Amino acid sequence: MSEYPFNLRGRQESFKGTGRKDGGIEQSREFILEQGVVLAEIAHHGYGDFKLSFVPSEDFKATVTRNIAKTLGIPLYFAGKVIADAIARIVWTPVDSEGKIDTWVINQVKEDKENRLLKSTRRILRRYRGYIKQVKEDEEIFLPPGEYRLEVKSKSRWTCRFIQPDLDQSSDSIEDEDYGLNGDGQDAGVHVLGPLKSGSRPMLAHIRHSGRGEFYAAAHSVDGTHQCLIFRQEGQFLVEDQQTEIRPGKEYFVYVEADGEWNIACTRGY
Repeated sequence: MSEYPFNLRGRQESFKGTGRKDGGIEQSREFILEQGVVLAEIAHHGYGDFKLSFVPSEDFKATVTRNIAKTLGIPLYFAGKVIADAIARIVWTPVDSEGKIDTWVINQVKEDKENRLLKSTRRILRRYRGYIKQVKEDEEIFLPPGEYRLEVKSKSRWTCRFIQPDLDQSSDSIEDEDYGLNGDGQDAGVHVLGPLKSGSRPMLAHIRHSGRGEFYAAAHSVDGTHQCLIFRQEGQFLVEDQQTEIRPGKEYFVYVEADGEWNIACTRGY
């Protein structure tokens, strides 16, 4: 386990388990996720199946159910059945694989101002009432702030610790030539870099990847209000002046998965 980013200021939690030989699910104590970004370091020390999920607590589910039932004007007992399908959409399962793992994952925690969960519930409700045969999927629902717990399925030891960093801790700029993004090359694997300040203008990216597999890079704002894909492609490539949706005047963490050596050089666009 590394010190970065846990040497940053912010809300932190740490969990570990020994697994269950009967194949059952371990549950952690409940914890709170606030608006922002969540960075988690997850390790699995066995060779079997390993699945780890962030699941809304029972109180969280009950509160959401009551609020949506009141808004839609439907009985609470019926709302529970309908909303269960919608709430399942906000369960975050960053790891579902097998074997030994030591990796990073990242996600946004954001107030649902557009009330996507309510919209999803309305669609599911129409399906239950038989008005439509199929429900159109909403775009991916981010995690709303609230109480959660970990649910882990494994027969071996595992650990998970995460941080929600505070704002105003960035000392480097995304386009800083001395920062790791723009170095001589990062190794294959999963990387989290930041927090980094964006400039006053839109950003362009020059990206190089020497691996044969997939390269994936995304930017997640520290305040939880924005995330965007920087670039995604398989194989070796060199891309110049790639437009990004990185917004001016924000702090970001950059998340990268790469199959070979890589580097990203960001410059200001016009």
